[in-house]
Amino acid sequence: MEWQGSSRAAVALNPGWMRTDMGDGNAKRTPEDTASDILALYRSRGLSRANGRFVNADGSEHAW
Repeated sequence: MEWQGSSRAAVALNPGWMRTDMGDGNAKRTPEDTASDILALYRSRGLSRANGRFVNADGSEHAW
């Protein structure tokens, strides 16, 4: 792997259903909620551990 041993990661991230024009007003979460989750995942190094995977904003694996 070209990036192995570096601090880089390639992650497919599912932000989930949010209250946006696309997600509509019935969604329980706001974009700010999701952004906060993604930032926490980044700070916990969860994104590095998810390298090469498809994950949800909370860090859980998303089924392909």
